[in-house]
Amino acid sequence: MWGVLYWLFALPIMQVVKCGGPDATGLGSLCNFGRFENSAYAFKQMASNPTIIWLSLAMMLSIGIFNVCGVSTTKYATAAQRSTIDTSRTLLIWIMSVSLGLETFHWEAIIGFVMLVSGTLLYNEIIVLPFAGFDENTKEKIAEREGGNGSKRKDAAYMSLSPGKGHQQAARNTRNLDDTKKNHYNDLKGGDEDFDM
Repeated sequence: MWGVLYWLFALPIMQVVKCGGPDATGLGSLCNFGRFENSAYAFKQMASNPTIIWLSLAMMLSIGIFNVCGVSTTKYATAAQRSTIDTSRTLLIWIMSVSLGLETFHWEAIIGFVMLVSGTLLYNEIIVLPFAGFDENTKEKIAEREGGNGSKRKDAAYMSLSPGKGHQQAARNTRNLDDTKKNHYNDLKGGDEDFDM
């Protein structure tokens, strides 16, 4: 819905923006018949070649499925796992494009993909480098410095992978706050009777 609302405003404006021309170079060469966007020409192409319609529908369906899977991955697993899957998707699409001859192979792209994948794995602490201070600010090291014991860290790791973790954490925080208030009021009363919230 956001995309539809956005383009309902953006497309009419882009129809009237003049740019480029027959001899245009650079960004001007992206214009269609002197306009930044030419929806009428796009519909004319679809009418003359129905394959474009089916490919467009297939693309919309695949993006919809991808987004549903991404939201589900974040809900039932973690956002870190979703970003790792996103990186893998980019790499797989590139491999398939080159394999099918839809894209020209450039060896420099491998360097970019190695940096992309390794950066994601390092950031999400799937791979931890034990040198040059890279392992000093991981979740595990921070928990150790804050005095957390193994069971607390294990519980935190479990919570991060559990469905409904946000709701469970909020409920736990509320219970802890209630316990703190109860202890405070009991201290004020002298601790003789239990104060009921």
